[in-house]
Amino acid sequence: TKTKPDRAVGGSPRSRWGPRLYTGALAVVWAGLAIVAAKYSPPPGHFDLIPVAVIAVMAVVSVRVQGLAVSRAGASFLLVVLLASVPLFGPLMAGILGLLWAVADRKYGLSIVPVFNGAMGGVTALLGGLTYVAAGGLVPVVADLAPSALLLRVGLPLVAADLVMTCA
Repeated sequence: TKTKPDRAVGGSPRSRWGPRLYTGALAVVWAGLAIVAAKYSPPPGHFDLIPVAVIAVMAVVSVRVQGLAVSRAGASFLLVVLLASVPLFGPLMAGILGLLWAVADRKYGLSIVPVFNGAMGGVTALLGGLTYVAAGGLVPVVADLAPSALLLRVGLPLVAADLVMTCA
């Protein structure tokens, strides 16, 4: 029997468009969250690009570590990198880093998989970043915080962001 051009062999018409529609919906959610996160993030040019580059390189390293035998270490490392970027650069930059890390993942080639992974990473980082801010997190962190302020304005909000990002 012949199959219709919009139908994958042995599958339904949704098998072709479903992942793309879902990824597109994630992109729309990311954009909406990014607009909200921009209100709670430092303006562009407020921070030095060298630390951003260092965090971005660490995210790329986490992707490369995922290919090793201890694959969970890479995912945990990426979560730590994204969490660290929230108090340093704000929820928007965390969301951008969460979106872009998947570009370094060459495992799937040119397919929808890295786009989906990046969208999920971006949404997860934005949700964590917004949770950090909602929990009273300080953006950007200043160097002269008292220990109690460091705990209340950075540590505990990071724990809340970690819980959200782990569950997202």
